[in-house]
This record gives sequence, structure tokens and C-alpha cells, in this order.
Amino acid sequence: MNKFLKFSWSHIFTFLAVILMAYFSFLGASYWTHGNFFVAGIITAIIVVLLIFWFVTPQMLKGTSGQFITLKKSIQLERVFIFTCPVIFILSLGPLVHFWNVHDHNNEIVTTFKDGINASTGLFDLYENYANQRVDAFDGFLNSSLAANNAALFGGISSKEVQREVMKQGLTDKLLGSNFTELKQKSIQWIQDANQEPSTWNVFLLGNIKEIKEAMRAWRNRLVDFSSPILKAEQLAGSDTKPFDDDRGIINNAVGILDKLDSYYSSMEAPKPAAIGFAIAIFCLLLFPYLLQTRHSKSVYRLLGRRKSLGGMSMAPEVKPDTCQPAAGDDASSGNNADNGTENDFGMFKL
Repeated sequence: MNKFLKFSWSHIFTFLAVILMAYFSFLGASYWTHGNFFVAGIITAIIVVLLIFWFVTPQMLKGTSGQFITLKKSIQLERVFIFTCPVIFILSLGPLVHFWNVHDHNNEIVTTFKDGINASTGLFDLYENYANQRVDAFDGFLNSSLAANNAALFGGISSKEVQREVMKQGLTDKLLGSNFTELKQKSIQWIQDANQEPSTWNVFLLGNIKEIKEAMRAWRNRLVDFSSPILKAEQLAGSDTKPFDDDRGIINNAVGILDKLDSYYSSMEAPKPAAIGFAIAIFCLLLFPYLLQTRHSKSVYRLLGRRKSLGGMSMAPEVKPDTCQPAAGDDASSGNNADNGTENDFGMFKL
């Protein structure tokens, strides 16, 4: 009774509600901003501070004794906070509702994500076909009569067979050597790791998508770099040898599939039943400290109106009975009673 800002078990549930609200708000704001975690963090911080201030302050005002603020002023502020807290809470639900809307499409998002990153693996198959065709074409030229009669190609070399193998192996190593093998292995491993249980609960899925898009373009550029140098022997062949080109648009197709996810992140839909139920639970938990806080006995106000009585207590000072001056006639009666009592006491004993 009369404890200002009484801490109770209700605060534990309230802090838990704030933590859950912060988590879902951060998720929703991250999807809303397409992975801008800095902005999402600022939005979440504003929501958390606003909710704590708007729901804890009424409890403080309810339990105040009027020492730091008048009771009339405190009840006015308390009413303002209590009657406006539903509005503030609803306004802060935007990111939370958006997350549940996104999560409602979890299966479609996961399927699209896997299709997009798996489509990029076709880039390495396409490059290997290009490299093998280029090596085969070069090998065919080396074994042709045109190459055998080309003095610039085999001039001064006794064994043309050995030279053919050396040049063929050199082109193979350049196109499909350790650099290509290492790039392919790391890329495939990264794709496999990204495929491990993707979900909308993992907000870093957005960051993975951005990194994968950039990585896909980087893989294509590196494959182009591997194939760009044209050997002098290939130039002597007179063939129109060109560097690798993603003519099938594998990377553009994979990126296009991943870009479809933006429609899920940006769509504005009506609140889902899960979001409504979760919001109601959070609101009740936030109000617990206020509902359990007892109003100070000095306050004559209620949330609505005034109290008619203070629980049987009176604000007037209590009158103590005067025992020093007995009423008239009490002396005689008291004396008689005393005498009678004495006589009776002694009369109980007979010799």
C-alpha cells in the first residue's frame, strides 16, 4: 500500500513484451527497408522508448503521493497517457504487422530464394562447355595440315607431337586450371550453405540475397577474365576466338528470380490474424504494471471521476478518548465497586 512505482512480477512480463516487440519490429522494419539494418535499428529504438515511456509513466502517476506533483495534475496526466496509449500502440504496430505479412508468404519466399541461387550454378556448367569447345577447336587446329605447314607455329621444334600437347595443356590449364576449380568449389559451397534452412525468421536472409547477387556478377566477371587472353597460337589458327560470354543470361535470370522477392517485402496487406492476436497479448502485458499498481490513499481521484470514500478511512483526525477525567458519579461507583470487589475477594476465603 502506498508504494510508489511498485515493482512486481508484472514488470518481468512487461519487459518480455518490450523485447518481443523490439524483435518483431526490427524484423518488419528490415524487410520494409529492404535490409537497411541501420534504419531498422533506429525505428525499433524509437518504438521501444515510446512504449516504455507511455506505459510505465501512468503507473508512476497512479502511485504518486503528491510529493513531487500535485494529485490533481497527476490524475490529469494519467488520464492522458491511459486514454492515448491504445493509439500510440496501434501506431507502433506498423513494422510488426508488416513482418507477419511477410512471414505469411514464407514458403513462397524460401522456394523463390532457392530457385534463384540454384539457377546461378548453371554459370559454371556453361563456362566448362565453352572451355572444352575452345580446347577441342584448338586441338583440332593443331592436328590439321594448316598447322603442320605453319612455320611460325612449329618452327625449330623437332617434335611437333610434344609441342601440340604442351600448347593444348597450356590452354586447358588457363581456362580450367586451379583458379577456375577454386572459384567453382567456393561458389558451390557458398550456395549450399545459403540453402541451409532459409526462413523469414532469419532477417539476415536479406543480406544474403544482396551478397549473392553481387557474388554472381563477380563470378561471371572472373570467368570472363580467365578466358579473355587469347593465345598467339590461337590467333595463328585464324579462328574467331572470343572470351566467355554468358549468352544464355544465366546470371541475369538468377538475379531476376531473386528480385521477385522484393514484391513480398514491399507489399502492404491487411493485418493477419496472427499479428492481431500477438498485438493484443503484447498490449495486455504492457498494461500489467499499471493495473496492479495501487493508488495512493491520499488521492481522492479515480481514473474516471472521484472516489466517494477512501475504503472506510476518514480524512479527519481521530479523536482519542480522555481517560484522565472520569465522568461524574464514576468515583463513587468505582469506589463502591472496588470495595465490593475487595469484600467479595476476601469473602471467598473462610477461616
